[in-house]
Amino acid sequence: MAAKRLIILVALGLACTGARAQDQEALGLGALPPISPEYRDRIARWSRYYFPQPGAFRGSRVSDPVLIRDGAGRLLWLVCVEAGNVSRSTRPSASTRYAFGFAPGYFTAPRQRNGSPLINGACDERALAFRPFSASKRL
Repeated sequence: MAAKRLIILVALGLACTGARAQDQEALGLGALPPISPEYRDRIARWSRYYFPQPGAFRGSRVSDPVLIRDGAGRLLWLVCVEAGNVSRSTRPSASTRYAFGFAPGYFTAPRQRNGSPLINGACDERALAFRPFSASKRL
C-alpha cells in the first residue's frame, strides 16, 4: 500500500513539473513583463556587500537588459555589469563581468545564486552594449 501511494505521489509530482516546464516553454521572448525600472538600484545595493572596498563599483559599466533562458530553461532578463577587478590584493587587474538575472519575483546575483544556473560567463556568450552605470553615484 505504501509503495502504491509513493508511485502515485511521484507520478503527480512529475505531471506538475512537466506542466510547468510546458508552460515556460510556451512563453515567447515577448511574454516576460518589462524589467523593473529599479534593477540598477538592486545591483547597486548588491555591490555594497560584494566588494570589499567602499566605492569600488564606481566607474563600472552596465549592459542593456537582454531576454534569455538560463540553464534551467527559466526566461529572465540578463543584465551584466563590467567593473574593475577589485580584489583584496593591491595589484590591479583586468575588468570582470558580473551576471544578474531578473524576472517577476526573482533575482539572482553572484554569491546569491540560490541554485540558479546563471553564471558570470553568460555575459561573455553574447554581444552586449555597455554604458556607464548611472546608479554608481549613489554608492
